[in-house]
Amino acid sequence: MHSDNELRQLSEKAYQNAGELLDESLLLFKADRFSRAYVLAHLATEELAKVPIIYATRVRMKGKEEIDWRHFKKRLTGHQAKLRSIALFDYMNDEVDLVRNEDVERYNKQLGFIKKYDLLKNMGLYSGYHENTVFKPSEQFDSELALYMIKLTEGRLKCLKSRWSGMISSDVTDNGYAAHKAISEILNAVENS
Repeated sequence: MHSDNELRQLSEKAYQNAGELLDESLLLFKADRFSRAYVLAHLATEELAKVPIIYATRVRMKGKEEIDWRHFKKRLTGHQAKLRSIALFDYMNDEVDLVRNEDVERYNKQLGFIKKYDLLKNMGLYSGYHENTVFKPSEQFDSELALYMIKLTEGRLKCLKSRWSGMISSDVTDNGYAAHKAISEILNAVENS
């Protein structure tokens, strides 16, 4: 069991570490180490994805809900759980479409690619065999792909800092609790459909 204060500290450390991973990704990019630059930017995104997971737990604590701490820790360490979290973060920062629900469709589509994103990260680290080809990471990644991941991660970090900084260290308000519950219900329906 964790206190709200410990969870806030964990959010701050995750956000700081995401920034450091991105800085190191840029160093590798400048040294033409594109596969590793991609991977570190991807890992920075996974680290950033912890913030919404932690915040959701803090919100549930605010509502006096029971917390499954084992499940919480599993989500913080599970790569695909963090990728689902960042998909939710992207959804929250996307243009909301209350009429056609195209934003929910984009979110659902992003969820469908999670295994591929995780595979791509692994291909940036390990040599292997994929689609009838033996490879090493440096043969699979170019500057364009690495730069895309770097820019995507930079955008996510800036968005969290400018729009959602309260997730990191602010108190959870009653309005925050109500909004989170409503969004959770909508997205749970999407994921279970």
